[in-house]
Amino acid sequence: MQEHQIEVSLGIKVEPVENVYRANDFKSLNEINRIIRIFEIKNSQQMKHKIFALEMLSSLKALASKN
Repeated sequence: MQEHQIEVSLGIKVEPVENVYRANDFKSLNEINRIIRIFEIKNSQQMKHKIFALEMLSSLKALASKN
């Protein structure tokens, strides 16, 4: 989802002067926290995949250099 879609779907008001989201009820606040957790998990998984790919590449290079 894009930021604008999230704002519209949750009815969140953006305060550009203070650069914060105003969530007036508990449901909106929980939804924002859920979205943040999703992005944190996504970033963590991307890092794990990058590390795994680097390990595989280094193994392949080591194998290729021995032959």
